[in-house]
Amino acid sequence: MINKLKQYFKYWNTDIGFRYLPIASHLKNEGLDKGKILEVGSGDQGITPYLKKKVIGLDVNFSESSPFLTQIAGSVTNLPFKDRDFDVVISVDMLEHIPRGDRGKAVIEIIRVAGKKAIIAVPCGDKLDEAVKIYAEAFYKKYGYLHRWLKEHAENPSPAKEEISDAINEAARLLRRPIRIKVKKNVNVKLWLFFNLAGISKIKLLSYFGKGMVLLYPLLKLFMNWGECIRQVFYIEFVDVRERIDAGSEPADITRYEHLFRYKFACKQAGKRVLDLGCGYGYGAQMLYKEGREVVGMDISKEAIAYARNNYPGPEYLMGSADKIPYPDDYFDSVVAFEVIEHIEEPNALLSEAYRVLKKEGSLFISTPNPMRLGNILKHYLKGVPWPEKAHLENIFHLKEYPYCQFMDLLKGKKFEVKQRFGQTINFAFGWIWEILKFNKIYSKFSIYLGYFFPQISEFIVVEAKKI
Repeated sequence: MINKLKQYFKYWNTDIGFRYLPIASHLKNEGLDKGKILEVGSGDQGITPYLKKKVIGLDVNFSESSPFLTQIAGSVTNLPFKDRDFDVVISVDMLEHIPRGDRGKAVIEIIRVAGKKAIIAVPCGDKLDEAVKIYAEAFYKKYGYLHRWLKEHAENPSPAKEEISDAINEAARLLRRPIRIKVKKNVNVKLWLFFNLAGISKIKLLSYFGKGMVLLYPLLKLFMNWGECIRQVFYIEFVDVRERIDAGSEPADITRYEHLFRYKFACKQAGKRVLDLGCGYGYGAQMLYKEGREVVGMDISKEAIAYARNNYPGPEYLMGSADKIPYPDDYFDSVVAFEVIEHIEEPNALLSEAYRVLKKEGSLFISTPNPMRLGNILKHYLKGVPWPEKAHLENIFHLKEYPYCQFMDLLKGKKFEVKQRFGQTINFAFGWIWEILKFNKIYSKFSIYLGYFFPQISEFIVVEAKKI
């Protein structure tokens, strides 16, 4: 029995255990411990003494084998794996050991190969540097040298929490992966310094206590993360954000109303034969069909077209790109392209194709988000956020958003005559207030109608343009 316990706790260590035990517990609670896991910067054992399952570990080198860790030598800035190859990718106390200029590259690689979740634990802050300095002096005084990790920490100062948060968000933006981040503190600085100094104490009883505190984790976890902590743990969840919503069945929030109102406008004005570009899940195409139009719904997504055929029958659906429409010249009476142009790398190609397939004096119904919306203007003046055209786009699926004047010029440049133009939605709410109000029917409709009169600062710009 004693031998079994010794074997089970062989690699347990207070400092390392307090890093990994919360992460191991999280993985078990989420059912992610059963998936394929990669640990970057794992060392010889990584999380395996606390998870007791097979994990792939990557590091620059290894000094001893592990029963659970499949060891792969490599660099975090160039991971030898496919995109989304692992259910979970974890990195614990690794980023602070590499040069600051490489940290962003490392985060991009971690996000790239993670499928469901990435967990990045990083020692952060000035209090950490002070504590490490005290510990390094005590370590050197006892052993006459500095451990490798202490040297690396001195050479590469610990990052700020904001630096890592920005790197994660930038990686997600570049890779166009929607994420949700939760940040949790890990191990109070004073507690960390106490058990590490106790662990190298000349007093054997105190040394044993410092090294064995990990066994008290079930009790200590209740209060070990208070106040200033030694590290921040970033739990990064990859969110299935659908740019194509099903406004026919989605919860009745303001986004659903906005989509339905746009299609109701097209239903009143559109001609007999209609092409719905970027039809998504097909609810808008079917609205037009029920009003007696001959409708073709086209989308680049195979899944969206399959969904539309199953759930919104009537229109003809086909897969295709908006910048290469498989129909002859002068074929449609109307073309609908709601919330499409911001997804296209070459907007002129979309407009040229729409112009080509429209009959003479045919109508283009088109809309796009407005980066100069009132909310962004208020953020600039109240919070100092850069002007929208200079800021990163909030929606990672949008390649470019067009302010009102630029959007009008784009249409006129392709020989469209603007017949009607109006705005949709002026929103005064932010944060948690907005999360509540967006489900309020009265507030939603009031905001949408208010935008009608102020397209220059509304959330969306809606236009009916005629081919001339």
